[in-house]
Amino acid sequence: MWVPPISLYIKRANFYWLNLYSNISQLSEGSRELSADIERKIDSITKTLSRPYFNKILKDLLKRNPINAKIIVDYIIAEQTEINIKDSTKEGKIKTLVWLSNYHNDNKSFTELTKQDILEYLNSLRKSSDKDPSNKWIGTYNGRQIILLKFFKWLYNSDEDHRKRPTPVCMQGIRKLPRKEKTSYKPSDIWEAREHAIFLKYCPSKRDRCYHALARDMSARPQEILNLRFKDIKFNLTNKGIQYAEVRITQGKTGPRTVPLIDSIPYLKEWMEEHPNGKNPDSFVFISQGNNYGSKLTLEGLSSHYDYYKKKYFKKLLDDNIIPDYDKAIIRNMLLKPWNLYVYRHSALTEKSLILPDSALKDHAGWSMGSKMTQVYVHLSNQSSKVLLQKNGIINSDQDDDLFNCLKPKQCSNCNESNRQDSKICMKCKMILSYDLYSEVRNEDKQKIDILEKDMKALKEGVNSLFILIQQNPLLVNIKPEVLENIKIIK
Repeated sequence: MWVPPISLYIKRANFYWLNLYSNISQLSEGSRELSADIERKIDSITKTLSRPYFNKILKDLLKRNPINAKIIVDYIIAEQTEINIKDSTKEGKIKTLVWLSNYHNDNKSFTELTKQDILEYLNSLRKSSDKDPSNKWIGTYNGRQIILLKFFKWLYNSDEDHRKRPTPVCMQGIRKLPRKEKTSYKPSDIWEAREHAIFLKYCPSKRDRCYHALARDMSARPQEILNLRFKDIKFNLTNKGIQYAEVRITQGKTGPRTVPLIDSIPYLKEWMEEHPNGKNPDSFVFISQGNNYGSKLTLEGLSSHYDYYKKKYFKKLLDDNIIPDYDKAIIRNMLLKPWNLYVYRHSALTEKSLILPDSALKDHAGWSMGSKMTQVYVHLSNQSSKVLLQKNGIINSDQDDDLFNCLKPKQCSNCNESNRQDSKICMKCKMILSYDLYSEVRNEDKQKIDILEKDMKALKEGVNSLFILIQQNPLLVNIKPEVLENIKIIK
């Protein structure tokens, strides 16, 4: 029997390993190309987002679970194509899906997740009543349930019309949780007009004062305000010379809408004067003044400012002897309330619910005509309680009017410019606006006149003395006045 020589085995082995190495190299090369392609897509879908964070978490996931990273990227691209989702929506979807993958240690593909896996993730969001008395976690749970339901419908039925995709097995029976409260906010959380006035009075930043004033006027979602550009704002003047503005919200949740600016105009103009690109219509109204100077201000950046104001800045004002006791009392009450950005929308809409009819309030707030949200703000306004107190003569309706008007602009009688309520001089024509300042200026002028009259009297007495001296000594007429002064002093 013929036995192949050892050299033949070596040749065959070498051929096998060369083939295997070649296949592995091709596979590795293909994987690298796929990874690079996904990275390019990640850069593309995140380039307009508010923070680099979203790009980072997707690329980190790409290293640990490239399949899930590719699925998320493909889903976001599909959403952009099908319904042209906004950046804020994109950010919410990316975070939720990456966190879902992270929760399962990035060991499972989305296609391998069962109903139990998804419920396990959602139930991890639950909090006890001690930690979350208002049950805000239910809102988080329901928000992510909506995102996951739409995602898994796409994952298993991507070829179907997005409006007709059936619910896959892994999401069947996973529904939003009911909640007893219509909103997590209580009537005591709502900011009153006088509290807004105190914030605007003491807030050190013109930019943040402008945001706060616009948030109350517009009653808009925080992201809608931060997306504003100067070209979205149009200033107007009525026949009576009253100034107002109209803002076109182009990226509203339910489509574009227009809202008026009334009380916030002085704060907007004040910020426009300081804004580095205040005359550029394409510039964002609210920009970062920190590390990313000039770029659009993010929700996180603005939220951190409000966090600082509540925990440090306004708290410190309570120890300032210059601050009146009345203002300190209001500040103490403010510090007991939420300072998150959405509470100002809720406060503004609660105020507007007392003025606007149901349909107009829905239009102003950017809700669909079928929305039941108006009931929430009628509840927060405590209107029935106020009416009963007024009917029984316990409180006066004029008190509400005074509180509501404490933020009304002070109009200059000379040029019709809208000024802040606490302004003493018109920001445009510099005319005096308050009687107190007028009296103060008159007193200052009187003091200056009195000093001038005393100086003139002293000067006149000095000149008379010099004339008498020269009359007594005619030879002194050719001597310099300074020398004569010395002679007079010696004498």
